[in-house]
Amino acid sequence: MDKNDDMNEKCDKSDISENIYINRNEDVPERLDLHDNSGDSCILASQDVVDETYKLYIYHLKRRMAEIGLKFPFDIKKLGASQYSSSLQTLANQFVVSPQRGWVHEQAQNVDLHILHFNTFRQLLFGLFQEGGLIWERVLVIFYFCSDLSIRALQEKVSECYLHIHKWTTFYLDTRLSVWVEQQGGWVRCL
Repeated sequence: MDKNDDMNEKCDKSDISENIYINRNEDVPERLDLHDNSGDSCILASQDVVDETYKLYIYHLKRRMAEIGLKFPFDIKKLGASQYSSSLQTLANQFVVSPQRGWVHEQAQNVDLHILHFNTFRQLLFGLFQEGGLIWERVLVIFYFCSDLSIRALQEKVSECYLHIHKWTTFYLDTRLSVWVEQQGGWVRCL
């Protein structure tokens, strides 16, 4: 199966595995190819911004999962820490008590994980990003929405859906959010 075929897949409950943690010692699933179907490259941010964006999202997701007693299903020791993690956490602490956080949570709860596919996911993220306010709020809207969906998929034992959401989120972070962050002046100006 071609890596980009993952974008055409949808989450299907028939693909449930009893335990997503079986392969915890494997690396995070590989990232999707950053090319569109025509073979032309997408507009990309610098590798430093792309890597920092991914580190921040994984930091956020792992922290949220730990708060509710879920184990992160991948071994990511090679990833390293982001230099902006504490800034992200400070802003997340403000965001989590805001009305906007409640709205993001509600949006994630309204997604039917069993029929979710890439195009719908991408459209949801586009709409959510437009609803953000300040620069850092837009980042947290995306991080919370994606982590809400990921956590739901794990809690509902829809492991195939979790893997798709992870790949789709990574693709969005690499091809859209990182480019936007770089256009804003990098993470130092976004957080």
